[in-house]
Amino acid sequence: MTDTERLDRELASLRGLVRVVSALAWAVALLVMIYGVPIVYRYLVHHGVPKETAWILSLAVDGALAVGLVATPILAQHGVKSGWVGVLRWVAGFATWALNTAESWFATKGPDLGGVFSHSWGPLMMFFAVEAAAYFQRQMGEVINKKRTALDDGAARRAAELAELTALKDQVRRLTVEKADVDRREREAVERAAAVEADAELEIASTKSTNDATVAALTAERDALRAETVTLEAALNNAEERHNAALTETRNALKARHTEAMARLRAELSTTNLNDFRSTKGGAGGGSGRRGAAGGVISDEDAVQKLLAHNGSAEHEWSQAEVRRVTGVGFPRAKELINALAEHHRNAAALRTTSRETASPVEAAVTLTADDKEDHQVA
Repeated sequence: MTDTERLDRELASLRGLVRVVSALAWAVALLVMIYGVPIVYRYLVHHGVPKETAWILSLAVDGALAVGLVATPILAQHGVKSGWVGVLRWVAGFATWALNTAESWFATKGPDLGGVFSHSWGPLMMFFAVEAAAYFQRQMGEVINKKRTALDDGAARRAAELAELTALKDQVRRLTVEKADVDRREREAVERAAAVEADAELEIASTKSTNDATVAALTAERDALRAETVTLEAALNNAEERHNAALTETRNALKARHTEAMARLRAELSTTNLNDFRSTKGGAGGGSGRRGAAGGVISDEDAVQKLLAHNGSAEHEWSQAEVRRVTGVGFPRAKELINALAEHHRNAAALRTTSRETASPVEAAVTLTADDKEDHQVA
């Protein structure tokens, strides 16, 4: 027996048991209702209620109690609390007890406690039978709901297992087809590999014979090239030695001519001709020097050298006041010294430019000899 079948049987048994208990509760309720109708009828008729309607009140109150008895299992079946249905049961049970014991409570000679005691058993039995049935139905409703939930879970689990089994079967079938396809492709690949291997072996044998012949020819050519290289290296070394000797001789001659030319240029440009800047207003003594502001005599050459020692920059702008302060000469002579200093800077710049231009023939000669060396190496 599977779990589902066992749960189905348990649910059927529980539902049958609930029906039996409900039937017994109804039987007790009907007996109490039948028992209480004449008692309530007599009390109501005694208090002036018409005989035609005196029997209705007892049945109405017991009917309200029966409503609670019917509604309770339905609510319990769906897991809902009784709420106002429970209140109705209590109110109807109290009303039934009050109507059945009213005649004994309000007897002519005073309360008849024996009558109250004897007439209370019927309503109490009915009330507690209904409450017990309601409690039993609620508890059994919870049990049935749990069983039904377990049954639903089992059904859902079986459905999931069935779906998973179906999916696994589909996957196995798909994998089987894929495996057959892979086996077929593997066989075809093995056959193609065997054919390729056979072709490769034939090609390798043919290539090997061709390579052997090529290697032999290349080896002979390499030996011939080595012998030719040795001969060319010897010739190149001899040519390089001759070229280096000629290059050294040419470079020494060019350096000597360059040194001589530079000496002549420095001799021509090293001294500024200050006679062009001497004033003719100084009398006979103006040719050799002038008196400074302090009465001392300083030559033009010494004044220019003193200004250069103070600031030798060609960009410096001299003022007459600054020249007078450094050399001590007068204003007219200060202007002449400024012009002489500017001429000195121009001559020095021309000397530097001439030195660079004179050095270029030597560099050209060296470059030319280097090109000649490369030509010898190519030869």
